[in-house]
Amino acid sequence: MPLQIRRGTNAEREALIPSNGLVVGELLYLTDSQQVYIGTGNSGEHQGLAVTGFTNENAVDAAGAALVAGAHTNISFTYGATQDSAGRIDATVDLSDYTGTITADAFKGSVFADDSTLLVDAVSGRIVGPVFANVTGNVTGNVTGNVTGDLIGSVFADNSTLLVDAVSGRIVGPVFSNVTGNVVGNVTGNVVGNVTGNSEGYHTGDVNGSIFADDSTLLVDGINSSLHTSSLTIEGNTFTSLSNDIIFGSTTDRMSIRIWQDDINLPFLVAGGVIDSGDSPWFATEISRGTNLLPVIVQQNDLLSGTLFKGFDGSTFVRAATIAAQVDDVVVADSSMVPGKLLFIVQSSLAGAVANDNLFFTFNSKGTLSAPVIQTGLYATIDLPAAPAFGMIVYNTTTNKFQGYQNTSGTTPEWVDLS
Repeated sequence: MPLQIRRGTNAEREALIPSNGLVVGELLYLTDSQQVYIGTGNSGEHQGLAVTGFTNENAVDAAGAALVAGAHTNISFTYGATQDSAGRIDATVDLSDYTGTITADAFKGSVFADDSTLLVDAVSGRIVGPVFANVTGNVTGNVTGNVTGDLIGSVFADNSTLLVDAVSGRIVGPVFSNVTGNVVGNVTGNVVGNVTGNSEGYHTGDVNGSIFADDSTLLVDGINSSLHTSSLTIEGNTFTSLSNDIIFGSTTDRMSIRIWQDDINLPFLVAGGVIDSGDSPWFATEISRGTNLLPVIVQQNDLLSGTLFKGFDGSTFVRAATIAAQVDDVVVADSSMVPGKLLFIVQSSLAGAVANDNLFFTFNSKGTLSAPVIQTGLYATIDLPAAPAFGMIVYNTTTNKFQGYQNTSGTTPEWVDLS
């Protein structure tokens, strides 16, 4: 039996095949696609079975048909004239009802919200959603600056620690692990950065940095460790200075310290010490010319401070008496001596006296005691001191005479009349 081979092009295929199909063993060769088909006698294989020339197009046709016809969930395939000519199979993934985790090394393409708003632009390579509307370029690493708008969802640290719980609506990170709602109560640990708003309760731990008032006034300077305040209130009865020095004011400006005490039955200023160890308290003033920072030697007649005793006259407080110290002579540099004079000054009440009419009682560096009027002690004869000092003067109210105690003729100490 001779071998019969039918020949022709793909366009001539139907004309080349008998109506009852190729018989068993009969060959059909398509010249343009260079394919050979062999008859099987099977009615379902009318054109025979292809035995050679299975091209990439044949594979794509077979795979495309299988994928399009297959049963799939959340994914569909398209294969037709457009895709066939390009040699591809298109797939569409529907994740609208997907629940779970999608893991991949990379995702390519733009991302849209449910309302079709563009969130990630794959063409420009940037995030363009409402939160990042003004962001250009890639967001790489940390985001520094303000985020304007709402951030919906929980926030996690790099180590997956939950920082903001979107379900409970609270901050739950390490610093605020016990915080619910407003920050009320104790915050344990370090707070790095600025805290804006009111803080009620107690803070336990260290605060590193400066502290400012509501009007941005500096209260605590964290750089030079200093306290800045126009009013300082200390509750309790103890104030401790580790350096044993308390300094008020500047090195150049004058200042005053006011101590108020309304209860006249209690002392308003008490200095304590231990006398048997030589630590009894002293009140000292240190006066110079120049400045406190760069003192200069004092000069004759300079006042070295004092104490003013004032009384209220119905409209203001005025001076009634003064105890003061004054430089009494020329001060020799580095001599360790400042000649002094002690002044007792009172407001005069003599006939015709006006404000600031002063009466002076002085004791100077030469040992001279001076006063406008001196009144000696008043004693009856029976009350005269039993062991007086030589030079003592009294007025004897029994004899109505001034008397002085002296060593008469150098042998017999006795009181003698001076008048």
